Amino acid sequence: MAEEASQLRYAQLLNSLGHMYRQQSDYLSALRHFSEALNIYTNNSHSTGRADTLCYLAEVYRFQNENIQAVALYSEAIQIYTDVGANQDRVYALLGMAEARRILRESGEAAKLYSECLQISTDNGWESSRATALWGLADVHQWRAEYREAIKLYSEALQIFTNVGDQRERASTLLGLGRVHLYQKEYSEAISLCTEAVQIFLDLGEHKERADTLWCLAEAHRSQGGYSEATKFYSECLQIYSTAVHRDQHKYDEATQLFSEATDIFIDSGDKHWGADSLMSLAQIHEMQDHHSEAITFYTKASEALSEIGYHWRAVNAIEKASVIRKSLEGTPEGLTELVEVDKEPLSSSSSD
Repeated sequence: MAEEASQLRYAQLLNSLGHMYRQQSDYLSALRHFSEALNIYTNNSHSTGRADTLCYLAEVYRFQNENIQAVALYSEAIQIYTDVGANQDRVYALLGMAEARRILRESGEAAKLYSECLQISTDNGWESSRATALWGLADVHQWRAEYREAIKLYSEALQIFTNVGDQRERASTLLGLGRVHLYQKEYSEAISLCTEAVQIFLDLGEHKERADTLWCLAEAHRSQGGYSEATKFYSECLQIYSTAVHRDQHKYDEATQLFSEATDIFIDSGDKHWGADSLMSLAQIHEMQDHHSEAITFYTKASEALSEIGYHWRAVNAIEKASVIRKSLEGTPEGLTELVEVDKEPLSSSSSD
């Protein structure tokens, strides 16, 4: 009996360490600790501990966008919570599964799960989970372009999050509302909502969410002709993503999409400086993922763009990077043995950096 109690305490410690690693975005370490804890709970037939740890594992998979694995883990946890009558824990797991389904664009399944959570939470007076379910349903309606229903649900969720003092979720709901107004071409409303949200995310240190909100602000300003403001917000957003992608490899896909969109926007609006910087960022992201062909292509494009605006040294640097990748693919040692010309004209010694 004493040995079992000792093992269960050790499992709790492993879960605590898993949470710490998850918060640091060290997902491999988090998975390792949660998995070890799960084995202990399983071997000791500790149902609720097993269900809780299944949810912790599912969250980590969800944060890595491995939502199919997350759904399987949530399903097992939900069954355990149902069997032992742990209704509030079951709602927590249902919300996690709903979120995974939403990200997978399984809108029908997600709506069904959110609706079940909403009903249970309303019946039991659980305001926090009720607000989360409202937010999830609103997001599903937004994705379906059912904007009137989305605004209604977001607004109800916003009131609850405001009442309970949950600033992070309040900001997320303001962003959701801002996006709906943006999609309806109600740009002033979108700007007002997103401006409030971006300040909250800044105060909370939520960088990724702040970047998403800055992007929405930029789109709203661009759509009504405010190109100077739009460029400022796009630039700030991309700087955040550029930092994040170096820290967290799982953000590559999202960063690549954003930089691709930004490059098109900057080039279309005639902003060659930020267009060139975005091309460089795309090249670096592809290089970090060992996408050699794409990296060479974007370094070459960046070199041409930088040379065009007079940043000749940076242009040389970009073409050198492309050359290093080519040489590594050919099996020759990295590092250049000769300077690669950007064009046939000699570089001016007075050129900008």
